[in-house]
Amino acid sequence: MSVAAPKPVLSMFDVVAATAGIIIGAGIFRLPSTIAGAVASEPWFLGLWVAGGAISLIGALCYAELATAFPSAGGEYHFLTGAYGPRIGFLFAWSRFSVAQTGNIALLGFVFGDYLSAAFPAGPYGPAIYAAVAATSVTLLNVAGLTTTAAVQRWLFGLTIIGFAAVVLVGLSGAGAPPPAAPAPMPTIAAIGSSLVMILFSYGGWNEAAYVSAEVRNPERNMLRAMMVSIAVVTACYIAINWTYVAVLGLDGVARSQAVASDVMRAGIGDAAAAFMTAIVLVIVLKSMNVCTLTGARTAYALGRDTPALAAIGVWDAARNAPVRALWLQLGMALLLILGAALDRGGVSSAIDYLSPVFWLFLFLNGVGVMVLRAKFPTAPRPFRVPLYPWLPLAFCGVCGFLVYSSISFAGTGALVGLGVLALGVPIMLALDRRGKAAS
Repeated sequence: MSVAAPKPVLSMFDVVAATAGIIIGAGIFRLPSTIAGAVASEPWFLGLWVAGGAISLIGALCYAELATAFPSAGGEYHFLTGAYGPRIGFLFAWSRFSVAQTGNIALLGFVFGDYLSAAFPAGPYGPAIYAAVAATSVTLLNVAGLTTTAAVQRWLFGLTIIGFAAVVLVGLSGAGAPPPAAPAPMPTIAAIGSSLVMILFSYGGWNEAAYVSAEVRNPERNMLRAMMVSIAVVTACYIAINWTYVAVLGLDGVARSQAVASDVMRAGIGDAAAAFMTAIVLVIVLKSMNVCTLTGARTAYALGRDTPALAAIGVWDAARNAPVRALWLQLGMALLLILGAALDRGGVSSAIDYLSPVFWLFLFLNGVGVMVLRAKFPTAPRPFRVPLYPWLPLAFCGVCGFLVYSSISFAGTGALVGLGVLALGVPIMLALDRRGKAAS
């Protein structure tokens, strides 16, 4: 009897919509104000956003080689297991379940809840209630099947681009037109480092394309094209919208703003535009949650497929073309994190502190994995090879290492909590190893 497995049903545009969809999230509406206050220079402010796109492009080139040579629904889990063995693969899957992906779903849920609560207050726990409803609704959409999910994602991505265009058109109209800023000194290395952590968090998500590589039609051609187009679209959007922020409000105005996109719309159109911007942010957050849910469950599915003790979650529903059991398990963990955050009264910055070091640690290991897998499997077909090898992978690893250091240095306790939760995966892994040996 054949075992159900992922089917290649996604087009290149589906992958672009999914990848760009998860990249363009809450960060671009929350973090530019903090970055503007840190660098205090318009050229540096815009230049660092360009640098973030370039760094993301280098990372995407590394991932394009991995995804076209070793396509799998497990994505990074599959690459890390092939490069370093099942134990590192397990720890990565544990981090996705306990820190990275479920944490992202909870974070996006709270952003959704905060914006919706401003329009429809529901008491002190309103944001948490809205977050739980959003996470559950998006999971139900994914349980309905990949074809339905991809169709909804295309519409949400289109609405996102419309929202970005509306903000940029306000900037092009000349609304606000603050006086030219006085020349500012070069920002400190610490300011550049902390700004890059936040900027690259806003660019984070391009790696998620690897999780649908087994479900893409003609992956040898379409994976590379989709990743390149995604990064190009997102970089263009980010540069345009940050230019608009500065053009309308000035750098000082951006630094003082608590809702920079809404303030831009208010300056150009009036108070009525605030409701429009709220709706756009809600769409963008739902879109990002949708892709986080889609890709995160595929890691749990791949782990269950490869770990006999967890075989119950490694089941693919052929009728829906989705890992339904893994989706429900992921939702349960995300709801627990939403409950914990509601009781803790934490915010977006705390979530970034919690997620960042673990996220960049495994990106570093995947960058090294490009070189490890070339050495281990030199004859494996590679439809795409990273140009300027090994210099581009080494450059990417250097940036990832710097960001691990920076996120721990700047974040402090929150970063250590995230790393501590990652470390809890070690005794769990050893217990499962013992159970597997006893069963055999």
